[in-house]
Amino acid sequence: MNKLQKIMTILKSLLMIGVGLITMLVPERSYVIVAIIIGVVITLAGIKNIIYYFTSAKHMVGGGKIIINGIILLDFGLLSFFILMRSYLIAMLYLIGILMVLGAIDIVRSLENKKNGNSLWMMRLIKGLLCLGIGVICIIFINDSELALFLFGVGWVISGIEGFISSFHKNAVLYVQ
Repeated sequence: MNKLQKIMTILKSLLMIGVGLITMLVPERSYVIVAIIIGVVITLAGIKNIIYYFTSAKHMVGGGKIIINGIILLDFGLLSFFILMRSYLIAMLYLIGILMVLGAIDIVRSLENKKNGNSLWMMRLIKGLLCLGIGVICIIFINDSELALFLFGVGWVISGIEGFISSFHKNAVLYVQ
């Protein structure tokens, strides 16, 4: 991870902690705020991928995946803006789904890190299991909006703290033979 990637990881982690704190401290309509924040981030990522495709990746191997990824991200970002602010249930299921997918990705990455000898695999595994567990509990208590939003906020704070901590660890160099 180079310095720019570390700075971006730290900023992303701080944003996740902020989103988590917003949902924990202001649960009344915080899902709208969170949907807007996530919508902006995902929309900008989609636009970045689309611009990258047309400026550099058009003639690259695997360039088609970049444009498809950009279109999907743009679609999800716009979905956050236009649909999620209308319905609490749809917004919460969407946000809980994001949390659970991130948890599942962390579990898979932790197992891969363990295989590669990375020392941070256990922290990532615990974070992934916590995010999945919190997501399941949020779905169970989805009718109690304040509890579900509080638990969602706890999940995002945990993810942000783990990302913040992992951005300061030295990365192992892996040589492929």
